[in-house]
Amino acid sequence: MLRKIGWIAKMKLIKFLIFILLVCSVYGTTNPTSTGYFRAIVGSNTALTPAAYPTRISGGTPVAIVPGITGCTDVVVVDDIGITDNSLAGWTLSITQVTGGSVLTNPVDFTTIAYTLEIGGVIGTLPANLVLSPTVGTALTFTANVALISPTGVADYYETTGYSFDLLMTITVAATVGKLPGDYAETLSLSLSSDD
Repeated sequence: MLRKIGWIAKMKLIKFLIFILLVCSVYGTTNPTSTGYFRAIVGSNTALTPAAYPTRISGGTPVAIVPGITGCTDVVVVDDIGITDNSLAGWTLSITQVTGGSVLTNPVDFTTIAYTLEIGGVIGTLPANLVLSPTVGTALTFTANVALISPTGVADYYETTGYSFDLLMTITVAATVGKLPGDYAETLSLSLSSDD
């Protein structure tokens, strides 16, 4: 009889321990962890302020040169190109020559006068870690009639705003030798894009 009571006591003890384990197990699941995901996004912003072309034939004064005597140095031909951009990788301004060949062309006899362009008249500063390429005062290099102006590096904290510059034209005296009177012209197209 004592054995039977002992066995019943053991069974009750085992049931009690199982009950405690279940209670502990249930208690452990009443405080689950939670993981959530949220975000904020900054929209892209890349804009080109239309530039003025102060030496165009229509609505402006062409640059005066004298064959074999005078050319011109650093004359503003595209004025106040404004850049707004908040890309991490910066931006690229593409300058396309419509006629091409880095020459001004006379529409009557199609003779040409060679010229070069460079950046000048810079207003404002680029964000930290961006360096303008090509540098100010360096002639642009046209490949397949397109030259690129683009800061190198990765922008640090701030966007490019309030930043503008001019394109300056130079014609050497040698390029004017033997040229007949008339208008010599080229058309430039400017396009700004984000590098992100």
